[in-house]
Formats: sequence, structure tokens, C-alpha cells
Amino acid sequence: MAGQSKEVKVKEIDTEEQMRINFYDKGRDDTMSFAQYVKSGMAKRDMSNSKGGAKMPKKHIMELPTNRPRLKGGAMIADINNNGKIEGWEQARSDAIQRNQKKSASS
Repeated sequence: MAGQSKEVKVKEIDTEEQMRINFYDKGRDDTMSFAQYVKSGMAKRDMSNSKGGAKMPKKHIMELPTNRPRLKGGAMIADINNNGKIEGWEQARSDAIQRNQKKSASS
């Protein structure tokens, strides 16, 4: 046993199993059943589109840059262009927003 090498068996995936994997990995299960997926031709297209690149994990919507909290470490809310100071047009915009919020709150 000391000189014997072990054979590694690679699991072969048949076409239908790969289609099923693609069906769930590509999020097709959100809009259609597996039978509709196979009949629609998307399954064949997904099988041929495997380019072998790295698959990026999906980010949660709150991890996207547009949904990160904008006020960090004493940032000013009226500083639109994030240059560290409130310019005249930013102050005017902030004042107008506050006036409209007061009007809508009292109405």
C-alpha cells in the first residue's frame, strides 16, 4: 500500500444536471419553471455561454455604493460634492429643501 497511488475520480455532470445548476445559479428560477427554462432555449444558450471567468458573488443591495450611509464621521449633509465645505449653491439647495419639508409637515 505504501507505493500505490490513489486514483482520483472526477464526477461527470450530465447535460440536464448542468442545466439545473445553471437554472438556479443564474436566477432563472425567479421568473419561470425548470420546464419553461429548458423549452425556451435559454438553457442551451446558458450552456454555451460558459466563458470560464471568475464568478463574482452577488452583493446585497445595502452593500452597493449608492446605499451606503452617506453621513460618516462628521460629514456635512449639505456638502453635495464632498469637498469638505458648503458652497453657496449647496447652502441655497439645503435651505430650499428644509423650507419645503417644513411646508409639507405643516400641511
